[in-house]
Amino acid sequence: MNKWVANITMLCTLLALIALPSTAKSGFVFGQNKVITTDIQIPVDYKVSAPCLDKEIQLTGKIKAQFRLTGGSYLEADISYEGISGTILPSGIKYEADGTSNFDYSGLTKQEFIYVGTFVLNKPKSFESLMARVKLRIGVNRKGEVTATVKEVEIDCST
Repeated sequence: MNKWVANITMLCTLLALIALPSTAKSGFVFGQNKVITTDIQIPVDYKVSAPCLDKEIQLTGKIKAQFRLTGGSYLEADISYEGISGTILPSGIKYEADGTSNFDYSGLTKQEFIYVGTFVLNKPKSFESLMARVKLRIGVNRKGEVTATVKEVEIDCST
């Protein structure tokens, strides 16, 4: 990422943080400056089609996520997919997930929304990989507690 893009990104983030107190109208019951951090592990146990292989892959493991809710209206998340593995059926060939994602969501007005993340499934000792897309249903209750569940997983070819 070049310096210009990094500087613009940093400026936008700072402007969003400055404007945050005026946007906290979500109806959550705690103070604007309170930060609630939630660490969760989201179970994954899905059998999905891998169209490029013309086979199915069994995905198992856990997505690790940390959510930080500030003032009831600003949600940040760091998500790691590295706890997921895949097994091609019926051959038993293994793939290991690699990848992280993060997001920030300001002006949180809904108590539930869908987040789409992507990660790579790499075949060990090979250049072969698959791209996975996961839809997470993320919810925030009035106490500021965050929950997340896998709604759907899809596999695409990346090579």
